[in-house]
Amino acid sequence: MVDFKKLRRATSFIGVDFEGQSLLDISDVGATQYAAHPSTDILCLGFQKQKDRDSAADIWTPDFNEFPEELEDAVRSEEWTFVAHNAQFDWTFWRLMFLQGKIPVPPPKHWICTAQRASTNGLPRGLDECCAALGLPGKDKDGRATLMRWCKPFKRGKSVTLTPRSEIPGTEQLKIWNYNRTDIKRMWQIMDRTRPVSHEQQRYWELDYLINQRGFAVDFAEVSLMISRLEEAQAELRVRAFDLTGGEPINLNSTDHLHAFCARHLYPMAKMDAHHIRLALSDPDCPEPVKDLLAMRQLAALKASSKYAAFRDRGMIEGAFLIIRDWGVVDGAHTGRHSAKGFQAQNLKREICSQEEVESLLYDPLEVTRLLYDEPLRLSGMAVRPMILARKPEHVLLIGDFSRIELCVLMWYAKEWKALEDLGNGVDLYKRLASIVYEKPEAKITKEERQLGKTGVLGLGYGLGEGGFETQLEQKYAVKLAEGVPGRAVTGYREELFPGVPRFWRKLGDAMFQAVMNMGTPYSLGPLKIVASKDQLVIALPDGSKIRYQKPYIEGRDVFYWGEDSKTHQWVPIKIWGGAATGHVVQATANRLQRCAAFDLTAADFDIVLHAHDELVCEDIPERLEEFEHVMSMRDNRRPWMERMLIKVDAVATKRYRK
Repeated sequence: MVDFKKLRRATSFIGVDFEGQSLLDISDVGATQYAAHPSTDILCLGFQKQKDRDSAADIWTPDFNEFPEELEDAVRSEEWTFVAHNAQFDWTFWRLMFLQGKIPVPPPKHWICTAQRASTNGLPRGLDECCAALGLPGKDKDGRATLMRWCKPFKRGKSVTLTPRSEIPGTEQLKIWNYNRTDIKRMWQIMDRTRPVSHEQQRYWELDYLINQRGFAVDFAEVSLMISRLEEAQAELRVRAFDLTGGEPINLNSTDHLHAFCARHLYPMAKMDAHHIRLALSDPDCPEPVKDLLAMRQLAALKASSKYAAFRDRGMIEGAFLIIRDWGVVDGAHTGRHSAKGFQAQNLKREICSQEEVESLLYDPLEVTRLLYDEPLRLSGMAVRPMILARKPEHVLLIGDFSRIELCVLMWYAKEWKALEDLGNGVDLYKRLASIVYEKPEAKITKEERQLGKTGVLGLGYGLGEGGFETQLEQKYAVKLAEGVPGRAVTGYREELFPGVPRFWRKLGDAMFQAVMNMGTPYSLGPLKIVASKDQLVIALPDGSKIRYQKPYIEGRDVFYWGEDSKTHQWVPIKIWGGAATGHVVQATANRLQRCAAFDLTAADFDIVLHAHDELVCEDIPERLEEFEHVMSMRDNRRPWMERMLIKVDAVATKRYRK
């Protein structure tokens, strides 16, 4: 564990930054596979003590033979903390490149990641983007272009090769070294202009590194066969499209081709996105040939094949398994949630194939699978989860899901104690809202009507209005609501079911406004603390962790902050109001619950291999399921701030991953 008193001494920091070259692309395979590959080599290692930051960083390469004594002494003394941007890469690179030598490796507890630090301060994780947001010059662009020329392979005839480090011209090597020195300089500047991560966040970074290194397993043979089957299914789909058009070549991924086909059948479409395709397929006036082609377009656009490709590309073969590592990014989102690299575990389909359906996908002719079950391309998306399994014969996957955790947290903040009691007793709040909307008893609510209730309970909780609710249902489910239904949903939610929720938005929005208006004056809202300065608006959560918004200001009655636009990734002013901030607070708090459970499971000797927003997955023997559920529920280790918080875990033991 990091000694935070020691971290306050500026002389305890050493910045490091590796530059490497390889036949592999790190963005495709991840840090572990990249560093372990035989073709991978060190171009240089830059290092610098923080007290020496006004001078140029030192550079070491393997051509210098002896490893820097200064770094070796720092590792052995355990008195120093190593700082890197995306430290997971540098630590992995250090460990694997020096695995066979005598060079010691600083343990994870002696590392600080400035990318994590940037994210927890509400800044972009990328070094260049973070510098731009802070008004710093950024990377050495000429040096980066030089590095790209020599760190990646190039074609020589029919082969792909790398230029050995020793053959890189000296002037080019100097440019790479200066690029590295600039990155270290920018890293120190980011350290200067951001607040440190909390003790718990640092501990979780260390734990998450171990989870990433442990990885999770997928069946190597099944993944390989599934990729072949999907290629076969895509080829068959192209033939079916060719036959439908009367022998005219058509690209199902070309909107121009699709628009032209629709126009020829007198059914022009304004747009060719998923929403408009769903509307056309449900339109009784849409010609059958157009429906057939649009249905094929839907199949061609499915992303399951990219999931299997990520397994193949990022997996390291170990026996009968591919082990997927380096996929999770701790504090990847502003609220503390994980993001992912290469493999997105957070957005896998909830519905899964049965073992029978998986076997049909793998071994039956495509037409048989289609006849007995479903379109193979559609079914393959439901087979991604079952590819993940326990790697030891005696082990299973212990899967724990925090039941309706965001809804529980929202009701806790809003002091809707009756709703929490109902949730604890198994009452279906989705049906309850649907009952109000459709004006009929809960017992008569259909599956489709319950889905509307679920969308309402989840979306309206963060301030969604009538128009937004109606648009969400149309775009996501192609559902057109009757006149008056959206209004009944909003009124039912805000006035009949959960009036405490909109009260909470308004109070939170007002507290944020007052904090920015009266900078330096703290405000409280239940367990939350809100305070602002010209640099940051801060919401302190009940556990002491913080959500930070950069450079807040007021226009009229509205609060704005500077942040990264989720669609354009540009650094722009963003309006923040009570409903949106409530979403941030709820997601962040739910994330803290997951982290507390992860710490407790690790302390109880459970090996976490995978996690999603509301889920933790371990590999262990099935006999430990009850203990797993008990520990994850934190019944014996509830933190003081969790008073009256409903924490319910649904746990299963299964050989293959499922929801």
